[in-house]
Amino acid sequence: MNLIDLWEQIVKEKSNAPLISIRVVGYWLISSTLGQLVDIPAARPLKPNIYVAIASPPAIGRKSTLIFFAKEVIRRFYGEVEYKKRIFEYGSVEGIVDRLNESKVSWAIFISDELGSLLAEVRKKDWQAGLSGLLNKLYYGEDFIQYFSRRAGKVASTRIVSGIYATLLGAMQETEVFIDVDMVKRGFVRRLIIVSPKKEDFIERGYKPILSEPEFFDSKFDKLVELLKKRFEELRDVRYVLFMPKVKDLINNLDLDFWKKGVNALGKEIAEKYLASETEKLLKLSVLEALADTQNSPQDFKDLKIINVKEVHFNKAYKFFKKYLEGYLEVIDKALSPTVPARIVSYASIEDKVKAIISRNGGLIPYRRLLQLSNMESAELKKLLIEMAEKETISIVKARLPGHRRFGIYIAIDKGKAKNFINSVLRARGIAEIVDVKDLRKEWLFVSVSS
Repeated sequence: MNLIDLWEQIVKEKSNAPLISIRVVGYWLISSTLGQLVDIPAARPLKPNIYVAIASPPAIGRKSTLIFFAKEVIRRFYGEVEYKKRIFEYGSVEGIVDRLNESKVSWAIFISDELGSLLAEVRKKDWQAGLSGLLNKLYYGEDFIQYFSRRAGKVASTRIVSGIYATLLGAMQETEVFIDVDMVKRGFVRRLIIVSPKKEDFIERGYKPILSEPEFFDSKFDKLVELLKKRFEELRDVRYVLFMPKVKDLINNLDLDFWKKGVNALGKEIAEKYLASETEKLLKLSVLEALADTQNSPQDFKDLKIINVKEVHFNKAYKFFKKYLEGYLEVIDKALSPTVPARIVSYASIEDKVKAIISRNGGLIPYRRLLQLSNMESAELKKLLIEMAEKETISIVKARLPGHRRFGIYIAIDKGKAKNFINSVLRARGIAEIVDVKDLRKEWLFVSVSS
């Protein structure tokens, strides 16, 4: 039995998330539960830890549902005490480093349902000083030292030692909102497995939520957790993975034609780094398939316990990898495509420009994304949106999506789009309603409104 296949089978019954998104979270689960047990023989220390980002428009990608399921599996696998020690969802770099040191943990799991905000940090010149810089170091288990300005005449610093095993699972909206060519060239983004489902992936699964049984997290998931624990005990004494000769040949003779487009787009400057990063991801995915295969028993090799990576493991990983990479190359294309800034596009009015942006995004757009694409000041855009809502040329919705802690503002091109969005959120057990414009005026513009 393959535990990734089992995860996919269970989640398919409970969510209409795209299959590629379900599969990549399955890889992440194996990486976060079994991966820290083994080393991959390589020129530099290598572990099968992965950083995963699922990108899709709001409400239809089921990103929050997948993260919810994954967190519950992790919670049940490790238990509440260990889970709280090692799971990081929010926090400053200093707070995370302090907690890692206080807990004396050797592995950590990062989960973010707003990964876009982290990617926005990477745009900054001093990005290496932030959380993305820390995650960059943890990806290879390197030590991390952060220095602060002098305090009481002394230079303060914080540090974590090398050897911590880290995984990351995040969700974000469409990649073009956050990723540009400079970010693709930087290390952190290249470390991400960015899964960006295509239109046909959504159509294949359908857009309507799958109604669940009353017990949302049921015995099928408990069975998966039980099998993960059993597999952990089987692999506890394993030190290394060993690639079988046939697999080595397949890796050394990879047909790279299907990703030349991406290399050509990136140019010679970073082509080698790009290829190295992607090949490394394929190695890790193959190892995770081997760890997830419960029929793949540990073997003795030169006084060591090893686990073999066989052709069947590589082939399954490669099948996923090619589909993932097709989507990732589109991410690169979007990042490199020349765009016309919104401020120099000719529109009859600013209102027409805003309506055009909303229409191009399917008739519904988060406020933050509209702010980015409109190239307007926040106060200017808020004033315009209130005026448009009062004339009923748009509808404004306040919604908290399933699995999210905070409410967000969404702009719909008409009442029909707003109603459809609200109904989809409510069916998925979220909260959504059309905003009272008078209340929004008070909140946004801080002016009194007569009743």
